[in-house]
Amino acid sequence: MKKFLSVILIAVIVIIGCFCIFDNKDQDSKKENTILTKIEENPSLYPLYNRISSQEKEVYLKLCTAAQNFEETITGIYKGASKSEIQNFINTLNSYLYREIAYEHPELFWYDPYNFEPSITVNGNNEYFLNIKPSYLFDKKQAEQMNTEFQEKIEEIVSIAKTKTNTYEQVLYVHNYIVDNCVYDYDAYNNGDYKSPSINAYGCLVNGKAICSGYSMAFNAIMKRLGYEIGVEFSTYDGFSIFAEGHVWNYCKLDGDYYYFDLTWDDIDPSNESMYNHFEYYHSYFAITKDELAKAHLTLAPQAPTPNCSGTKYNYFNYNNLNFNTYDFETVKPAILSQAGQKYIQLRFDSYRELLAAERDLLTEKKIFKIFPEAKSYQYYISESKLQLYIFLNDYYLN
Repeated sequence: MKKFLSVILIAVIVIIGCFCIFDNKDQDSKKENTILTKIEENPSLYPLYNRISSQEKEVYLKLCTAAQNFEETITGIYKGASKSEIQNFINTLNSYLYREIAYEHPELFWYDPYNFEPSITVNGNNEYFLNIKPSYLFDKKQAEQMNTEFQEKIEEIVSIAKTKTNTYEQVLYVHNYIVDNCVYDYDAYNNGDYKSPSINAYGCLVNGKAICSGYSMAFNAIMKRLGYEIGVEFSTYDGFSIFAEGHVWNYCKLDGDYYYFDLTWDDIDPSNESMYNHFEYYHSYFAITKDELAKAHLTLAPQAPTPNCSGTKYNYFNYNNLNFNTYDFETVKPAILSQAGQKYIQLRFDSYRELLAAERDLLTEKKIFKIFPEAKSYQYYISESKLQLYIFLNDYYLN
């Protein structure tokens, strides 16, 4: 009888153990499926995931899950038939996949997008496996505390953005909030501090300091929460380094059309003494086309998987009727009057010739005083590359 009871007891323990094992596996699966569920609910918000291979998608999900749970090692993240195949995949991770997950999931701001340790193992069947040791910018306890601040800031911005009356006003609010509440972190850039929070959305939104990756991730995080399709593009796609002569900016889909946004280059350094750098909000890179972006940016990455950004409706100058094909005093006068009381007047033209015609007529010939007879003086700035004219009346924003 005792033997029988012992057998029964052992059987029960084994069964319970099996249930525990299956339950743990199920819990792991649920953790991974949380990310997959988010992607499946709105796939357009995850352009990187959509364009990669099925094997890369498995790795993508495992990396995201590991980052969520601060896993120290991911064993067997990729299987190959040879060591060279594994090495080729490590190159894929290095070139874009490992890094761009940070841009696609800016809420995982503790994930270090530039550092991981790979290792290769082989079993008795000559199957090769890749193991990854991820790197994190902060420990789990610290990141959890920081995440509370981060999520509160995101919610604050998103809740106000949702009150805006239309797409343009919503995107403009997000753009202006980031530009107005963040400064470029020259120390992080100059010192090559790739462990600084300034490389991600937390640094931008909570600390108010960022480099280009931080601006891009912050814009990505907020626009994604608002339901917009958004992604990034790099000036040097293969072997990109934020501390080389590289740069990163966003593209975003607004009401069916794609646009580029560069919040880093729209932000102005208040410590610079030039008039150019005293603008409160600068919108030269707000909802621009690929052709407009190419005029001022570094060499674009031809193989970067971004859509054709050719939308024009929501461009800042187009939307506010500040862009002109040709210069004519009576034609531009309403646009100038519409900006009365603002810190500067801004106009854009389709050609350099028309820009110079506006400068000559409005400023050299001083017709600006016909529009604002009470003004005593003016200063102005011309951007030749962007074909823009900025007029400051009475040194308004300089004094």
